[in-house]
Amino acid sequence: MIRVSVPIYTLSVALLMGIIWDADGQSQNSSMPHDVVVSGDVVSFPPVRRSTIDLVLDSIQSKSPLLLPPLKQDQNVHPNIAGIWAGTKTEVDTRSKEVKLKFRPTAEARLARAKSGKQPLLEEFEITVTSRQLGISLQHSQGQSQDAQRGIQIKLRSEKYEPSRIDFIPGVRDSGAYIAIPSLKASLANDMWGAYICPRRHVLQANSSAFGMALELLRSPYELAEVKLGYSGEVSSQIPAEFREERLKVHLAVSEHLPTPNSNKDEVKGLSPTLYVRYQPREQFSFFHFRPRQSIQEGLLTTVEMENPAGYVRRQYFSDVTYVQRIDDPSPVPITIRGLVPYRDEGVCYLVLMQKSVWSEYDIPREAVEEASTR
Repeated sequence: MIRVSVPIYTLSVALLMGIIWDADGQSQNSSMPHDVVVSGDVVSFPPVRRSTIDLVLDSIQSKSPLLLPPLKQDQNVHPNIAGIWAGTKTEVDTRSKEVKLKFRPTAEARLARAKSGKQPLLEEFEITVTSRQLGISLQHSQGQSQDAQRGIQIKLRSEKYEPSRIDFIPGVRDSGAYIAIPSLKASLANDMWGAYICPRRHVLQANSSAFGMALELLRSPYELAEVKLGYSGEVSSQIPAEFREERLKVHLAVSEHLPTPNSNKDEVKGLSPTLYVRYQPREQFSFFHFRPRQSIQEGLLTTVEMENPAGYVRRQYFSDVTYVQRIDDPSPVPITIRGLVPYRDEGVCYLVLMQKSVWSEYDIPREAVEEASTR
């Protein structure tokens, strides 16, 4: 909940009547999602919804476009205040540039390998997902060949959906993985994209009954151990000169495992105020532990607040969240390797998903609430 000082009160869903206030003058109907928590300069996001995971997997299975509903949509504004902020301008450009997944052998797999006398497993390997405006790439640090190390490159066109992509990247010492990318187009990839990554040990063996080869995909000896994210962000906001003296405030909150910015807030008051804030991390982006968790959700929350002399306030929230979710359910991905459909596919998968959202919150003076309630 966001505290506001009297005589300003929070207007949720733009209702001028029926607002409930607590003893501190704080609205109990704040439009901030209850599961997004801001504490000072740190923001916490909820895990990805199961319904969202299902939508991504359905998109891959059916080879249909990935269309995710926004986490929170702009709210309708009551006609009495709809025109107050006309002409104002806010631009927010945040981007999850890179997601690095570091895999290490499980203790059981390492012990079993040592007992078998076979070549030791890798100490670690990385799969890197890189997002650009016109494409997504995935690279394997220990690919079995140069082609495998180059990974998967997907170029996106502005208005045409690229078909979903499913590829197996063979890796040395059983570090292979198959990767599925749902159908996307460039005009939407800045707001959402996803990758479904399934580490597997693949086994080819002669199949005498079919006079050919049979393919098994078995549980990988590796599991996701650490994650590193790379983010960029900048926000600019302006109130036009024809307005009277206004107050403009920008605040950038980051999640726990992203480096804090050198400067994350600014505020100005006057005629035609303008602000610009850029996410400049104090330290380099670094790996953080994924195990023993099942999911992580990290990102940025930008708040732009405008207030006019009459006491009307608008807050706009812009979230940019990257999710990494472990999925233990059987994989529904229709994978084919060298023309062979595996008769067995066992093991866990990891969903990497980026999603942006925008929503607004309004404060109105007590006088306006009382006047509206008497009409």
